[in-house]
Amino acid sequence: SLLRREDPSAFRRYCLADSELVLAILDKTGLLDLTLKRAQLTGTGIDLAGTSIPAFERISLDELMARGYAAAPKVEGRRVSGAAGGTILEPRPGLFRNVLVFDFRSLYPSVMRTFNVDPLAFRLAAAEPRPDDLEAPNGARFRREPGILPSVIERYFTERLAAIDRGDETASYVYKILMNSFYGVLGTPRCRFHSPPTANAITSFGQTILLWTKSFIEGEGYRVLYGDTDSLFVASGAGDHREAEAIGRSLA
Repeated sequence: SLLRREDPSAFRRYCLADSELVLAILDKTGLLDLTLKRAQLTGTGIDLAGTSIPAFERISLDELMARGYAAAPKVEGRRVSGAAGGTILEPRPGLFRNVLVFDFRSLYPSVMRTFNVDPLAFRLAAAEPRPDDLEAPNGARFRREPGILPSVIERYFTERLAAIDRGDETASYVYKILMNSFYGVLGTPRCRFHSPPTANAITSFGQTILLWTKSFIEGEGYRVLYGDTDSLFVASGAGDHREAEAIGRSLA
C-alpha cells in the first residue's frame, strides 16, 4: 500500500515480476500440463482436475453405465466407520550396515487388481453370495467377474508403463496419483461410492501380505528391522554393498 502510493512505477514492476514468476513456476513444474492431462484422462473440468473424489465418481459412473447399472443417489451426512490403516512393525533400535529396503510397487492398486476389490463386486456378492466369491481377510466378499476398479487400474498400469517407456513423466505421474487415490476415496463419506468394508478389505490384504513377507524373509535367516504399510527394512548381514545387493535380488 505504501509502495503503491509513493512509487507507482516500482509497484507496477513488482506486480509484473510477481505474475511472471507464477508463469515461470507453472512452466518449471509442468503443473499446467499435469492439470490438463488429468482433466483429459478423467473427464472432469480443469477446475476439478486436482481433486480425487469427482475424478473417481466420473470414472466409476461411466463404467457403471457401460455395464448397464445405475448408481445409487448420493446420501449426504451419512456416518461411516473409518478404514483401518497399514501395518507398522515395532522397529529394532540400533545402527546397521547394508540394510535392504523392500518396497511393494503400488501395493494398494495391486491388491485391488489382484483380488478384484471393487464396490460393484462387493455389492453383487453381498446381494447374492456364491461359493467361489473372493474373501478378504476382513471378511468382505467380492464377485470374481472383473470389477470396475480392477479393470480401470489394469488399463492405467499399462498406459503408465507406456508413458514411462516414451519418457513422458507427466503422464506417468498422473496415472500413479490417480491409482493411489482410489483406496482413499472409498473410505470417505463425501464420495458416492464410499464403502468401509471395501476400503478395509484393501488394507487387510496389505497387512496380510506384509506380515507374510516378513515371515518369509525371517524364514530365510534374515532379521527384519522395521516395516510400514508397504515396505520392509532388512539387515542383510553382508560385508559390502555388492553382496547386499545380491542378497536383496535373491530375496526379491
